[in-house]
Amino acid sequence: MMVIVFFLLAVAAFAYIAVPMFGSVYWPTLGESRLSGILREKKEGIWAISDVDNELRTGKLTEEDHAEIRTYFKDQLMEVMRQEKDVVQDVRIKPERPVRPALMKKLFSEAIRVCGIRQS
Repeated sequence: MMVIVFFLLAVAAFAYIAVPMFGSVYWPTLGESRLSGILREKKEGIWAISDVDNELRTGKLTEEDHAEIRTYFKDQLMEVMRQEKDVVQDVRIKPERPVRPALMKKLFSEAIRVCGIRQS
């Protein structure tokens, strides 16, 4: 009887420890799409370049160090922006057939009306 109770407690303890490790996704990546991850990296890259510029202005970096670090972050940011361009181009909706001219004219007229431009 004691062996069964010990076994059940051991299984319960293992489940208590193992289920959270294998059952959930690390929370920062939960629900993050590829584009939102790229946009987050882009924002961080811009912030890093701005931070390096501020470090130069405050005198914490020399001109040479600033140029080297800024070039590094700029190269990283350019790669992220290339990825963003690729993802955005893949996402664009391409219609299966062209929009009818009459519908295009109505849409254009409505857009002009909403913008407050008078048609002559």
